[in-house]
Amino acid sequence: MQASTNGGSRGNPGRGGHGIVYRTDAGAVQAVVVKHIGVSTAYMAECYSILNAAVKAIEKGWTKLYVVSD
Repeated sequence: MQASTNGGSRGNPGRGGHGIVYRTDAGAVQAVVVKHIGVSTAYMAECYSILNAAVKAIEKGWTKLYVVSD
């Protein structure tokens, strides 16, 4: 399973959020997550995105995860 993650904020700090797209090895989308996280720096939004990608993968039973982030 591949998780493509991204986080950002409007202002630094400012309103922040993140998104995650989960894809199989063949490229089929399995899940999409978009979340508002409140006031945050851009760095923290990126970190939340990676952390939440792992948490959701564990919840879904996806034990092998490849994370792609900018």
